[in-house]
Amino acid sequence: MFLKRLAHAGTVFFVALSSLVVCVFCCAQGSSSTGTTTFLFDGNRMYAELGFVRPNGSIHRALAFVDMGSPSMTLTESLFKELQLDQNKPLLFRVGELSVDVPRADVISERSEPYSVG
Repeated sequence: MFLKRLAHAGTVFFVALSSLVVCVFCCAQGSSSTGTTTFLFDGNRMYAELGFVRPNGSIHRALAFVDMGSPSMTLTESLFKELQLDQNKPLLFRVGELSVDVPRADVISERSEPYSVG
């Protein structure tokens, strides 16, 4: 009888310890799975405020045109160079607390500035 209780106590302890370890790792993860940002409607276009992460870790805030039909992300040539994407690094930006990592192959540099359609 004593051995059965000891085995049961050991099982309960193992489950409690495992649950605690899982909770600690989940809380320590720190990355958010959602993000909120400001949207701006101008010239019949929707823009979202994003925080582009520079190589030194500082943030470059910019408005991004929300184009649901484009297969790639297009940046101005100046921002492309500032983020050092010409060195084949991935694009990192934040939508509120959500960090987004875009492979370099999916990012295009465009020389011309965006224009209003309105």
